[in-house]
Amino acid sequence: MVASSAISYTRIYKSQAEREHLAAAFGLNHASSALFGPAPQLQTVAGFTVFKTSMTLMVLGAIWGLLTSTRLLRGKKTLVVGSCC
Repeated sequence: MVASSAISYTRIYKSQAEREHLAAAFGLNHASSALFGPAPQLQTVAGFTVFKTSMTLMVLGAIWGLLTSTRLLRGKKTLVVGSCC
């Protein structure tokens, strides 16, 4: 995932002007800043890769936490022996 993110970044954003535009677009997006925090140094391949990887790990961690808490807090089913239907 990390390697593909770095390769795709260099292929999509070839010039420094395109990279500056990407950083400005993420900087103006308050929703992504509120969810994932500020995105520093998106003008570099390493900065973009770290931001995208951490964003993916945060989403996966949140889903994992929800599934774990649901499993732990779910009530146990009781089986009554001899009852019909």
